[in-house]
Amino acid sequence: MKPILLLHGALGAQDQFDALAARLSESYAVHRLNFSGHGPDTVMPDAFLPEVFMEDILQYLDQNRLDSVNIFGYSMGGYLALMLALNHPERITAILTLGTKMDWNPEAATREAARLDPDKILEKVPAFAKALQQRHGESRWRTVLEKTAGMMRYLGAHCPLDETALRAIPVPVTVVLGDADEMVRREEAVQAAEWIPGARFEVLEGARHAVEQWPVEEVVRVIRRYL
Repeated sequence: MKPILLLHGALGAQDQFDALAARLSESYAVHRLNFSGHGPDTVMPDAFLPEVFMEDILQYLDQNRLDSVNIFGYSMGGYLALMLALNHPERITAILTLGTKMDWNPEAATREAARLDPDKILEKVPAFAKALQQRHGESRWRTVLEKTAGMMRYLGAHCPLDETALRAIPVPVTVVLGDADEMVRREEAVQAAEWIPGARFEVLEGARHAVEQWPVEEVVRVIRRYL
């Protein structure tokens, strides 16, 4: 079966893909990983940076003897897949992104980073705080939030996937966005798909940004269509 690598989003971990992986395993050899600092037992890097996470992907591919792979990247995972395609296109067969924000600028980064204050989350969204504690461990869920906010500010300052970069991506890409995604604007997703050579854009009906609110069968359908 064709290999497919599932890449999780910011604040996430590979276990969020349990239901999706179970369905895809009927048609693909499914692979997934936790990025550094994510989950309960990965090494915490000094900073969350695209280069750190791209190295995680390359190490995983090498360890599992995967010369080239299809990648499903959710949110941050999609951003990293596209950056990897610029630097190591020979390792990627095709990419499908879902809910990936590509229009990073200082204003957007400041706005998104401000939402990641651990104390505010604990006070206003205690269920989310508990989920983060369970996912990453009580001793480091705050660190995950703080370093993720730092990465957002880095993306806002440097914008690695600007128009020039997107126009240089040499692998097949499908950009998918949920019709109820509250983080990614449809205009920015459409614009990114227009800049990436030969890319396709598709709307996923009934999907919000959070993994837990996906229509799993629809996600499986679109993955099978394009990867």
